[in-house]
Amino acid sequence: MSNDSEYSAGNYDLHLHTIVSDAEITPSEILHCAEELNLKKISITDHDAVGAYFYFEYDLSVKAKEMGVAVIPGIELDSYYSGVEVHVLGYGIDVKNRELNDYLAEIHLLRRQRIAEQIEKINRFYKKEVIIKDEIFIPHRDTLMNPHLVHVLLRKGLFSEYREADRWMSENAKSSVVVPKPSTAQMIELVIKAGGQAFLAHPGYYILEHGLDIDKMMVELQPVGLTGLEAEYPYFQTGPKFQSREVEVEMINSLFQTARKYNLKTSRGSDAHRLDQMRAFQKLPTNDTN
Repeated sequence: MSNDSEYSAGNYDLHLHTIVSDAEITPSEILHCAEELNLKKISITDHDAVGAYFYFEYDLSVKAKEMGVAVIPGIELDSYYSGVEVHVLGYGIDVKNRELNDYLAEIHLLRRQRIAEQIEKINRFYKKEVIIKDEIFIPHRDTLMNPHLVHVLLRKGLFSEYREADRWMSENAKSSVVVPKPSTAQMIELVIKAGGQAFLAHPGYYILEHGLDIDKMMVELQPVGLTGLEAEYPYFQTGPKFQSREVEVEMINSLFQTARKYNLKTSRGSDAHRLDQMRAFQKLPTNDTN
């Protein structure tokens, strides 16, 4: 295992999404699935959103404790490093932190404006109501993202593959709304100001798919407060560079080595957007020998 089991034990899942961002599941469903899987620690890390922790009719941490599950308040923040979109996981944050929530409120507003314009362009292109706005702008959904629209296009048979639909949208449904692109260092600093610890989410993508130098990233980001790496992650068949289990295992082992080299913590997360993804992740062998 890593040099710190606080975030990395085999019965943890510290990367989960809900309907507050781009998933299909609620916090309550996640808790019941965690109980079913005998998970001891979880973190809901919605994209640029913390509503899962206070929108619903119960105190998430209290309910989880009653079920034998510890919850680390979390978030996944979009950022950019060397022109590549990089996600920062924040663990142990104060979900009511004012500076964090002021930033999120601005991002939510701009994302809503952008998605509304994209829906209008898509419907105009097809000369019919392909996407119904009220089905996208649902209660408790703070973070509106391209996946919300792409999945509709796929369900309606307009495209056969996610990346194809996403590419079509980038060419035909561009928005004039500009959403800020903060640096990875800025998002690490925001996590720290909110009382949390900052981890890089799924670093394997940045290394293999975008060619970023992980050592250069560590040298630049550790001084501004980077705490750890999401070392265990289900990469297999999630991208063109991860078409075999061997590549996935090699990447995970490499990330543990990088964490040891820079004395960083490691975390373990499924990045689940559905309950079947949570369940599948727990069936995978853990890297407890690292």
